[in-house]
Amino acid sequence: MSKIPKSGDSSDEKVNKGSEIEEKSKAYNFNPDDVAPKEVQDQLVELLKWRDEVMRGIEEQLEMIPGLTDLIEELTLAMNACKLNIYRLHVHRKLTNH
Repeated sequence: MSKIPKSGDSSDEKVNKGSEIEEKSKAYNFNPDDVAPKEVQDQLVELLKWRDEVMRGIEEQLEMIPGLTDLIEELTLAMNACKLNIYRLHVHRKLTNH
C-alpha cells in the first residue's frame, strides 16, 4: 500500500484504510486453491484483465467529451455488476459441488 501515490488531502486516510483491509484479509489465511481450481482462477484473472482494458478504453474516449463523467460512472457500475454476477456463478457452482 505504501507504493500508492498520494493525491489530495484524504490520500493518507485512503492508504491507511487499504492497509487495514489488507491486514484483515491476512487473518483469514485465504488460499484461493482451496476455493477454486487453477483453471477457474485463471479464467477470473482473464475476466478482470478484460474488464480493466474495456473500461480504460471507454474512459479515455469519454473523458475527451466534457460532461460525461456521470455516464462513465454508470458504465463502471454496470461492468462491476456483470463481474460480480460472474463471480457469483463460479462461487455458487463451487459451493454446491462439495
